[in-house]
Amino acid sequence: AALERLARWISMTAKPTDDSEVAVQAPDRQNPYVGPRPFGDNERERRLFFGRDRESADLFSLVISDRIVLFYAPSGAGKSSLINARLLPALRAEGFDILGKARVGGQLPEEISLDAIDNVYMFNLLRDLDQGRSDYRTLTAQRLPAYLAAHPVDPERPDRMLIIDQFEEIFTTYEDQWEKREDFFRQVSQALADDPHLWVILTMREDYIAELDSYARLLPNRIRVRYRLRYMDAVAALEAVKMPAELGGRPFEPGVAENLVNNLRQMTASN
Repeated sequence: AALERLARWISMTAKPTDDSEVAVQAPDRQNPYVGPRPFGDNERERRLFFGRDRESADLFSLVISDRIVLFYAPSGAGKSSLINARLLPALRAEGFDILGKARVGGQLPEEISLDAIDNVYMFNLLRDLDQGRSDYRTLTAQRLPAYLAAHPVDPERPDRMLIIDQFEEIFTTYEDQWEKREDFFRQVSQALADDPHLWVILTMREDYIAELDSYARLLPNRIRVRYRLRYMDAVAALEAVKMPAELGGRPFEPGVAENLVNNLRQMTASN
């Protein structure tokens, strides 16, 4: 079943040949590059995302094969862009209900003090998932298994995907709350045990893998299923530079994009 899903994913991400399907805007006077921010989860920016087809297929294959996956990378490698532009649309096409991309860090609401919260990491996660539907004060003592159980599964999309983004924040924020970390991992593990249709992706910078490993025993299979995203190689980087301009009808002159990529690689190497 996983191989069939992967085949459908590769088919879905294959580049269209019909010019009408690849047009970004008509007429296109917008900048075809998104800049230093991550690519968004929208149709236009998905069409402008290049250079990560193999990594997208590899990650998708792992995610649909195991219910908890660690997706990590060096800072700036493009984890968020790959998730937004490739993984999320593929999961939706596969029938997953995306619960959201949530974080465990963040500034607390002014009306809620840290002392009033059972677990600040879980509170921040639930607040992101809830998206203002509830009074924040009702989430201060809420636990993940109970929260998910209170939200019925869509019969049309029984499999639910929770993406915990920038998960290194469990180590870099609210450091005085370190004793709450173990409880957070136990809640995630219990939620997976209670709901066989729940799937979880943890995304984080690779700098904090060693700290995560000390809690791995608390998660299913010690979170052995992991995918490391590397920086783009020269071929992929060239595709990422050239293709958006070509789709916008403003291709580079011969050799210009190659020089740009080479200069960027030299700058990266010198740093």
